[in-house]
Amino acid sequence: MHYCRMIRKQVLAAALLATLSACTGKSNVNITSGAAVQTATRSEPIFYNGQHYTVNYSYNDALKMFDMKVAGTSIAMNAKDKNTATAIAVSALRYFACPDRLSSRLIGEPQFSSAVWSLQARCG
Repeated sequence: MHYCRMIRKQVLAAALLATLSACTGKSNVNITSGAAVQTATRSEPIFYNGQHYTVNYSYNDALKMFDMKVAGTSIAMNAKDKNTATAIAVSALRYFACPDRLSSRLIGEPQFSSAVWSLQARCG
């Protein structure tokens, strides 16, 4: 009985060692995802909290960030809609421009003028 347990442990140890050595052998492989920030200018319709909006953005290469504009299409935005505009902009940028597993973040304070919110954001 004791002999069988010893053999079983040796077999399990050998299997574990083989698995670990297989994993360490793969660490020499260089994998690149090729994911990059999508800097093309875009205009996208957004449906958020039951309302329709438009997000427009373009990449500002000098500042390495996106200049964004958020406007309501089913309702006019007002000065109290800062949180809504921010949520829409950050979410849209993360979805359309940032590589997988990379979030987006607001840079500076949003500015409101003539029913349009202007924001700056970047991936990262």
